[in-house]
Amino acid sequence: MGVERCLEGSIVGYREQLASWCIACTKRNRGSRIVARFRHRNDAIAHQQFLQRYVPGATYTVLFDPPDPSPDSGEFAESES
Repeated sequence: MGVERCLEGSIVGYREQLASWCIACTKRNRGSRIVARFRHRNDAIAHQQFLQRYVPGATYTVLFDPPDPSPDSGEFAESES
């Protein structure tokens, strides 16, 4: 059971890195939360329009949520001279 949770967490993290565009939902007295993630901005905007049309009473915002660089990747590693 512990191994499955560990693997599931790593898959979710990887999927989040692939899908940097997200939709945040803001409702009165409930705060905001991310309701969906997408790889492409056009997909996120189309889904936002769908949600606004069919789920009234909430505000949906498309956001770009860039993945955090991992220390293992070396993409943003500082060079020592």
